[in-house]
Amino acid sequence: MNLMLLFIGSVFLLLGVCMLCDYFWYLYKAEKIQGRITRVDEYQRKDRDSRVRTLYRPYFEFSMHNVRYEIKSNTSYYRKIMEEGEQVDILFIPGHEDKARLARANNPVMACLFIVLGLPALYLGVAS
Repeated sequence: MNLMLLFIGSVFLLLGVCMLCDYFWYLYKAEKIQGRITRVDEYQRKDRDSRVRTLYRPYFEFSMHNVRYEIKSNTSYYRKIMEEGEQVDILFIPGHEDKARLARANNPVMACLFIVLGLPALYLGVAS
């Protein structure tokens, strides 16, 4: 049994399952409301290979019960796919409006990727 592969596979699988649960939580419990992009921050980040990449992080706002919320998105993009003033769908859990997210950013792709990477590592960790 290879403990390193077992550990890595377990971490990836657990992370993927948590991300998938979060996706389904927002899919079934969240309410959808219209909001708008207030600004898009541009920032640069160095990759592991020392390449500098430009990323774009949107800020959005929406109003609920005469309270205006402005939130920094938890997702950054490699392209500027949203513009200031653009109308967007926003998902929020009632009572947790401050943790709202863009509807287009709520997808299971990364969760499935972690699960797909974790399962073979777990198998190889147990098999070796």
